[in-house]
Amino acid sequence: QAGTVFPIETKIENVGSAGVMDVAVMVTLPQGARYAPGTSRINHVQIGEPDAQGNALIWKIGDMPTSVSKTLAFELTSERTQTEQDEIVTTLRGVMESGQAYASKSYRLKLLKK
Repeated sequence: QAGTVFPIETKIENVGSAGVMDVAVMVTLPQGARYAPGTSRINHVQIGEPDAQGNALIWKIGDMPTSVSKTLAFELTSERTQTEQDEIVTTLRGVMESGQAYASKSYRLKLLKK
């Protein structure tokens, strides 16, 4: 339903054997979903607003040494009724300690309000 608020929380963790520097979290939104300004938090601490590029939001969250996890939380509002096909897609990008570019697989989350 239009106007529905979707609280989003995603755990980001480095389970690899090398640190990743300059990590950017990109969340692609479905049509009709909008970021609610002022709701971004990392580990329950408010952070700055994401950069917006079309329907994608990008948070720069710094370095991720091995075995470190961070929780990104934010809210979306819906401008229309969401369907079973609506989902957000999250990917991570950065630079490994070796200097090699890093990109994670895409993680998909359905937006369904019960």
